[in-house]
Amino acid sequence: MTISTAAHGMDGTLVAPDWPPLTLAELRALLAQFPALGEPLQILSVSPRPFSAAGVVATGDARGSHGQVHIRGVEARVFIKRHHRAVRDREGLLEEHRFLAYLLAQGAPVPRVLISAAGETAIEIGEWTYEVHETPTGIDLYEEAISWTPFCSVAHAHSAGQALARFHLAVQDFTAPPRQTAPAGRELHHLRRC
Repeated sequence: MTISTAAHGMDGTLVAPDWPPLTLAELRALLAQFPALGEPLQILSVSPRPFSAAGVVATGDARGSHGQVHIRGVEARVFIKRHHRAVRDREGLLEEHRFLAYLLAQGAPVPRVLISAAGETAIEIGEWTYEVHETPTGIDLYEEAISWTPFCSVAHAHSAGQALARFHLAVQDFTAPPRQTAPAGRELHHLRRC
């Protein structure tokens, strides 16, 4: 199966991605830190979103051992996202992961960020920072849609508004210090002072 590696351009066209696509070889090194998932078997889909490389990956092993990950036969599916450290670093992702854990504890329907055998949710390997998530249930109707385009229907917009309201209610008691500036933002801030 051939998977497209084009990314969404700012003008709505498909363009060459800024980052190389995920490979099974690099995913083997990553998933070795999540032994309950087994080996990456196949990259099932590739996200066309810009600024990172991501996809849904089938994982498994000959024994069918997956710990607490939801199993479909001897295969599990996870969503893996890779960021360049100049754009998103471990500390920034950990802030987001704490927020997602809070949302999940409040009953929000967000996928769980998986934790490595070493207790980490943001994994740095070389110049990259990775995160591994459960795949959400349901069908992603907007999987190929450009992030900044409008909803396909009024009903979808209404549903998104209701979800946003539930989200705001779920986070009203969330307390955390202000977010740190992302690595790229820190560099830009430094340049402005020059």
